[in-house]
Amino acid sequence: MFKTNVFLGTGSHNFVDIKDKKIKKRTTTSTCMKLTYNISFALLAITFFVLTISFSQAPDSLKEYPAYNKKLPFQSERNSYKKNNPVKIILDSDIGQDCDDAAVMALMHKFADNGEAEILATMFPMQDPMGAPAMDVINTYYGRPNIPIGTYKGNYQYIGKLYDHYNTKLAINFPHDLKHGNDAPDAIALYRKILANQKDKSVVIVAVGPERLLGDLLKTGPDTYSKLSGWDLVKKKVKLLSLMGAGFPKDQEWNIKIAPDAAKLVAETWPTPIVYSGNEIGKAIRTGSRLLTETPETNPVRASFENHPFVDKVTKDRQSWDQTAMLFAIRGPSDIWTLENNGYNFIDETGKNEWRRDTDKDHSFLILKKSASEVQKIIEDLMVAPPALKKR
Repeated sequence: MFKTNVFLGTGSHNFVDIKDKKIKKRTTTSTCMKLTYNISFALLAITFFVLTISFSQAPDSLKEYPAYNKKLPFQSERNSYKKNNPVKIILDSDIGQDCDDAAVMALMHKFADNGEAEILATMFPMQDPMGAPAMDVINTYYGRPNIPIGTYKGNYQYIGKLYDHYNTKLAINFPHDLKHGNDAPDAIALYRKILANQKDKSVVIVAVGPERLLGDLLKTGPDTYSKLSGWDLVKKKVKLLSLMGAGFPKDQEWNIKIAPDAAKLVAETWPTPIVYSGNEIGKAIRTGSRLLTETPETNPVRASFENHPFVDKVTKDRQSWDQTAMLFAIRGPSDIWTLENNGYNFIDETGKNEWRRDTDKDHSFLILKKSASEVQKIIEDLMVAPPALKKR
C-alpha cells in the first residue's frame, strides 16, 4: 500500500491521499511440469477451472493493458491516426526553457490542421509569468487563439536553474491576447474542468516538462467540476500519458530531476498506460535548421530557435526530445517505433530512473525502428509546414 503525504502547494485545491492500488504480479507456471500416471483427470479439470476464474476476476485495466496481453491502446487499432477520429490532446510543456517546447507546439498544430488531433488545452507547469503568453503567441500564429491555457499557481521550488530563453521575446514581438500568466486560469483547475467534460478513456496527455501539474492533479479532491478525486478522474477520462522524460535503461534526465517527487508519484500511481520517450531518443534526432530557411520571420517557432544558446552554432539545429513524445501520441508506433513494455520505470527521490523487470506495470519506453534521419525528416516537415488556418 502506497500513501502520499498531503501536499498543500497549489493554492486552494482540496488534496486527498492517494492509495496505490495493489497490482497483481503475473504468475507463471512451469511449461515443463511432468505428468505422472497417478494424476487424475478430475484434478486437472479443477486446476484449469481455478485458473480461468482467477483471470476472469482480474481488473479490466490489467486485462486490457501490458500486465496481461501487453497491448497498448494504439496497438489494437493502428492508433487514432485517422482523420475521422482525431486524438484529443492536452499538452503540458515548460515552454521557454528549450526550443523543442516551441517545436512540439508546431507539431501539435499541424496534426490538428491535418485532422489527426483535437487540441483541448495547453498547460504551463512553471512560475514564469511569460510562459502562458508565449503559448498564446504560437496558438495565435496557427489560427487557434482561443485554446485554453492553464498555468501553475503553486509555490514549488524547482531544483536547478530555470530560463526564459524566448518567452518574453515572443510575447513582445508577436500578436496575442494573453499578456501575463496571472491572467491565465489555474492549470490544475483547468485540467479537472476539461477532463470532466470529455468522454471516458478519450484524452491523451502529452507532457514534455516536469510532472508537477500531473502529480498535483492526482492528489486533488472533488470540486465543482467533478465529484471524483484526481486519481479517479484521470483513470476514467485519460487514455494514455505520453511523456518526454527519463532515459533508458537508466538516467537522471532534466524533466525528472527538477521535480523528482512529482515524477516518482506519477510513475508509481498514475492509473493509465504511460509511454516514455527517453533522453536517448530525442538526442539522436536533430531538427530546426530548416526553420531558418523555409519559414518566414513572422513564425514564432523560428524565433524560438534563432539565437537560442542551446542551438548548435554551426548546424543551427537542436535535439528533438519533445517532438518525439507528440509524434508517438498522435500516430502511435506505426513503423517508427518499437516499444519495450516488459517491466516498469523506477524513479528514486533524486530523480534517477532505471528500467526494472521485477514487476510489470503499464509502462513502456520508445525504441527507434526507423533511422534517426528518417524520423528527423518526418518531424521537421511538420515543423516547417505553414498554418492551415488564417491567423486572426
